[in-house]
Amino acid sequence: MQRVGIIGYGNMGSSIAQRVKNQYKVYVFDRDKNITSGLKDIEVLPSLKDLTVQAQIVILAVKPQDLDAVLNEIKDYAQGKTIISVAAGMPTAYIEKALGNVKTIRAMPNMGARIGKSVTCLSKGAFASEEEFLYARELFNLLGATRNINEDLMNAVTAVSGSGPAYYFDMIEARPREYKNQPRKFLRDFIHLLTEAAKSAGFDYREAKTLSTLTGNCAEALLSETGLPPIQLIKQIASKGGTTEAALEVLHRGGSLKEAVGAALKRAQDLSRKEF
Repeated sequence: MQRVGIIGYGNMGSSIAQRVKNQYKVYVFDRDKNITSGLKDIEVLPSLKDLTVQAQIVILAVKPQDLDAVLNEIKDYAQGKTIISVAAGMPTAYIEKALGNVKTIRAMPNMGARIGKSVTCLSKGAFASEEEFLYARELFNLLGATRNINEDLMNAVTAVSGSGPAYYFDMIEARPREYKNQPRKFLRDFIHLLTEAAKSAGFDYREAKTLSTLTGNCAEALLSETGLPPIQLIKQIASKGGTTEAALEVLHRGGSLKEAVGAALKRAQDLSRKEF
């Protein structure tokens, strides 16, 4: 059984851990010990060093602003490991430079991971093999659908499918009666709008439609399967200073979904590190 270590046990880290723990030996580390107490079938380790040494695959499920500190702590133990980052806007080349040319894969799941309905796009760094990339995709298949994407489009992925469920929930909050009366039409209309926004972010029509359909269906499944109100699901997706927050600010000012996706894309690009 392969050993997977997850750094960060927030909404995404915990969703990944819970979905893969039956197929992998899972270790987790989070600086907030309260959120990792009492876990079942998951081993909580006391330090980043312990996790990196024990795991074969290390998943970086931390916010972009916290990534540098994590990389600095694990760099002496990362050689020979497969590093998978789900941090928005952070290129594989940045992680490779920080850790010393390690095998790195970038993944962008969304909150559908919680219920096995995620849309996860993956891209391979310079030093990961095709076999290691296949292993990573098999792992994320446990969370839902997966897509291979050129890394040049990963910021657009973040803006479309990563943040996308929050756009759907926000539209429901703004037009609850319309959603209640015609939920199927509401979903179809959202998928059409998101497809057009995805095209403007750089996807061709086929990929834009596929990502948007998967994202819309994922969002609707989250509503029905969690039973949580849209506003609560939005709070679980949006983080302060993140891509989703940037998009929602545009929507709340009366902007279009295309403009909101553009704002999320710009924020993802701003988070990206250029100094390689």
